[in-house]
Amino acid sequence: LIIGPNSVLDYDCYLEQHQKTSTKIEFHPITIGSRCVLGQRSMLLHSSNLGDGAWVYPLSAVPPNEHVDPDEAVGGVLAVSYYTQEPEAILMTATKTLRARTDDASKPGKEAV
Repeated sequence: LIIGPNSVLDYDCYLEQHQKTSTKIEFHPITIGSRCVLGQRSMLLHSSNLGDGAWVYPLSAVPPNEHVDPDEAVGGVLAVSYYTQEPEAILMTATKTLRARTDDASKPGKEAV
């Protein structure tokens, strides 16, 4: 199991690194890149790989031997791609959100979140 820096694994995630049959059990690696988000109660099955900045939505499953591309968001029982977001767009969205929170906090009667 390899987990990159600044990745978030939400509660009740299930990381299955094994494959078993009636006669043997095999262990296979799971790789989670940096800045990845694995939503609550989602599953990564053996030999799956999350590229840097990938998101797996809550209650989703990434099948065995699947690769999620960098900065891609996937979801569903058999995770399918919802979109790929460019790193610049992610940064702009985060900046706008932070500015909106800062502006709201500076108004009278509002608290910082």
